[in-house]
Order: sequence, then C-alpha cells, then structure tokens
Amino acid sequence: MKKFLTLALLCASFLSLNAQNMDNRSTVSAAVGINGISLFSGLVNAAGEEAGFKISATPSFQVSYDYALAKWFSIGGAFSFNSIKSSGKDFNFTDDNLVDGRGDFSLKATRITVATRALFHYANDGKLDLYSGLRVGFKNWNTTFTTTGTLSKVLSEDDIFPIKNGLNAQIIPFGLRYYVTDNIGLGFETAIGAPFFAALQVNYRM
Repeated sequence: MKKFLTLALLCASFLSLNAQNMDNRSTVSAAVGINGISLFSGLVNAAGEEAGFKISATPSFQVSYDYALAKWFSIGGAFSFNSIKSSGKDFNFTDDNLVDGRGDFSLKATRITVATRALFHYANDGKLDLYSGLRVGFKNWNTTFTTTGTLSKVLSEDDIFPIKNGLNAQIIPFGLRYYVTDNIGLGFETAIGAPFFAALQVNYRM
C-alpha cells in the first residue's frame, strides 16, 4: 500500500509539473550575442595596421518569440540586427588586373536576419529549461561605401568585406534558461552560424 501511494504521489507531481510548464507556452527573449567580426576584429586590426585599414562591429541584438506546442518542442521566430564599419586612410590596393590605386575608403553595413526556429526542450522542470534547435531564414545587408582618389577605380566593397544576402541557417547546439521568478528568466545560447556564436538573454514567459 505504501509503495502504491508513493507511486501515485510521484505521478501526481509529474502531471502537475507538466501542466505548470504548459501554462506558460509563450516566451519572449531579448539577446545580445558575439558575432565573428566583433570576436576577431582585434586580430584583423592588428594585421591591417600597417596596410592602413581597420574594422569594427557591434554585437548582434536579437528579439525572439517561441510558442510551446508540447513540453519538449516549441516553434517561433527571431529578428536580429548588427552593424560593421571599416575604413582606411591613404590605403593602397592592387586589383586582379594589377592596377594600383590609392586613397581613403569607408564602408558601413548593417545586417538584418529574419528567421523561424524550432527548439527541442529537455530537463524542463519549470525553473530550468535546456534546449537545442535550428533556425532558418533570410539575411539582408544594407551598405554605404565611399572611396577617394584612384582607389575608386580598383576597390569595391566586396574586396573589403564580402556581402552576401539570402538564405541564413543557424544550429543551436545548446541553450539554457533559468527562471528567477515565475515569468522572468536569464539564460544563454551557443550557436553555429550567423547572427552570433554565443549570446546572453533575458526571457519573459506568458
């Protein structure tokens, strides 16, 4: 009889926990992440110091929404933004036809990505939410590129930073959310692919 009561209590606890998690199906997250340019800009600038150019980037900012279809699976969307700047003074460049050019250049670019994502949740106990997933969408760059002197005849923005629009995919090997209250959580994500490699986030579930 004691074993039966113990088993019944465990089952009741599990069902209650599952119901509690599914009561908050919607999660809105704001994240700040490290992208490739912001991560390696120091190395690039060190290498380009003698050549006369430098590059910098903002972190990737993302807002996402996820809706739980089951305790272990959610689907949602994500919007991200980041920008880069590159410039050079008295910069010398030789094109593929061995034509030399010299002058100043300035490149400003912003990247926007819009994507859907699917997350697979595990160890979801109400306070702690671990997940992995995949996001697929599109990226779009807006650029402003200026040059001076003879550099304008031989240098293009693709020579400084290859800009590619179109399909964007990102694998999320691991993510974590920990809810410090019933609704507000803190967490982080690791990722392979744009718009970031790792990000810190604040979550609000409803």
